[in-house]
Amino acid sequence: MNSTTTPEDPAFTSSLNGLALHHSEILSSIQSLLSGTESPSSHFDSLYGSIYMPIKHAALQKTPWQYSSPELNNLFTTHQLSYLWKGIILTVLITDSLSPWQAQYLQLVHYSKQFDSIIKELNNISQPKIPWEDYGFGKEIQSTWETLMQENDIPKMENLASFTAKALTSGLDDENLSHTALWYFNTVMESDDEQVVARLLPVTGKWYSSASYKLLLLCIKEQKGDVEPGPKAKEYGVDTNGFSLKRWLFWRKRLQGLNNHGDREVVKLVRKLFLLNIAAGRDTGFEVPGEKRFQDRLDRVMIEMLEKSDKKSVCDCDVEIDLDWVDE
Repeated sequence: MNSTTTPEDPAFTSSLNGLALHHSEILSSIQSLLSGTESPSSHFDSLYGSIYMPIKHAALQKTPWQYSSPELNNLFTTHQLSYLWKGIILTVLITDSLSPWQAQYLQLVHYSKQFDSIIKELNNISQPKIPWEDYGFGKEIQSTWETLMQENDIPKMENLASFTAKALTSGLDDENLSHTALWYFNTVMESDDEQVVARLLPVTGKWYSSASYKLLLLCIKEQKGDVEPGPKAKEYGVDTNGFSLKRWLFWRKRLQGLNNHGDREVVKLVRKLFLLNIAAGRDTGFEVPGEKRFQDRLDRVMIEMLEKSDKKSVCDCDVEIDLDWVDE
């Protein structure tokens, strides 16, 4: 939703002040959640209660207040929505990626979309001028990512990666969230600096863990985008600004390049992410170049290990995997 320059309007200013006060209460609740003085359920209830008014105003494109110009109604609703998304996203940043509360916060966003649909259907708004996807959730996610990347806050990026990946996979806002996914992989996996790739592997791992199938689908569909490939990706032959199989294979190749990293913990994580990349095609029955070759080689090695041992079974974690098997 578009904002406009704010003219002098005492009623509008008063409304904004009230909105800012409510947002400060949400921020205070987040701090209390962080310090342990407020329960997650209590904070969740606060966020849940914040959904109704901004979504209602956005769906109906009007507010119950009369300001000096119609534009101010839209501007106020834009502020309402922005505060709503900020409250949810800031909470996600301090919520561990493995916490079940992450799913609850994602459900809140889904609920806001469903509530929007219900309002429009009840009021016979069959062709809304402003769809839910234009309410700013995706853009707020992208803005938060850009801030965290500048701050190099890896723990918060891990939490946000898990949330964003699950939101993308669940079909919440394909256009905006797929852009964020492509932006992330471009910024990190296509970086000139190998240390950036290595340092952010824990964050990349959250993307792969929760969105590998969706990312592969976007690449196979060649989903359009506006993110120019990084220099390393261009060297590999990536020549499109959107998703592509070539880009997917380059991200896999970048992981292969870190397999001989001096830090053993980095190597362990690289192999985990590599197997997640490989599994995306194998699990969905789609033939990605090199995956079957790799899987066949891995299976043979595991059978040989089983025959030479007294174990009843072996798993890929027991194998000294060679990532270059995909190319042999």
